[in-house]
Amino acid sequence: MRGISKQQLIDDFRNLGIEQGDFLFITGDLLRVGYFQRQRKDLYNDWMEILKEVVGSDGDIIVAAYSNTFFSFKKNKDLIFTKDSPTICGSLSDLFLKSEGTFRSSHPTNSYVGFGKRASKVLNKHDANSTSYQVVEDILEYKAKNLLMGTIDKSNAPMAFHQVLFKLGYNNKHPFSGLGQVYYFNENGEKKLFTRYDVGGCSGGSYKLLPELLNLESTRYGNIGNSKTLVLDGKDSFDAIDNVLRKNISSCKCNDVSCVSCYGRLYSLTMLPSWLLNLNKIIKRLR
Repeated sequence: MRGISKQQLIDDFRNLGIEQGDFLFITGDLLRVGYFQRQRKDLYNDWMEILKEVVGSDGDIIVAAYSNTFFSFKKNKDLIFTKDSPTICGSLSDLFLKSEGTFRSSHPTNSYVGFGKRASKVLNKHDANSTSYQVVEDILEYKAKNLLMGTIDKSNAPMAFHQVLFKLGYNNKHPFSGLGQVYYFNENGEKKLFTRYDVGGCSGGSYKLLPELLNLESTRYGNIGNSKTLVLDGKDSFDAIDNVLRKNISSCKCNDVSCVSCYGRLYSLTMLPSWLLNLNKIIKRLR
């Protein structure tokens, strides 16, 4: 069986309306795309060539590169965020971190990495004084597009989801708000302790937004390789998600009533009886 070629992937991006000069925010599962090489280094090189060809010299791409934290009551002095810290966001983020010519923001828990002049401008100001998802709103100024490449599932959320929750005032109501910490070095080289308060939490119910997003005229749906891919206009999708959550903040909770993130926030007190019934499951999750 003939494998997927680099040119086929480039053509797939083009068929979904991606043009040179675009600013992309991508969540992607490279395994689902179905393009492989024997060596990871060769695979990463090929993907970077593909992505740079797709957006061109005037284009930009950003991906999330979130990193590990420790609980505030169990500090780990050896866990220090640096620009070389490994990401917990998968192979696409790892690809960007290990490629030349990329730039990573310095936010200690929710950094992003990307390439391009506009991306560098946005990432350069995303630091310990910024909110976790501010990058998402900043790139709307550049008419960014959001690609969900093989990530239309119950594990990943559209780009705007967590930032909309933050703007509506709910991220600081997460049960784990203030519990996640990590050390980092400030601009003077001093070791500091960072505490995260705006916790995004569970993405397991964000798939319920799909009907609203698919109904937007600017949305494109198709394949990149073997992966089902959704292309969203950044501002259109941000406004649509804001509209849904503003009307009913509980509409995108996941279906697992033992989920601390979805059913442990202040806006979920109506679910408190079910939450308490699942206390044993919740304790296991906390552990």
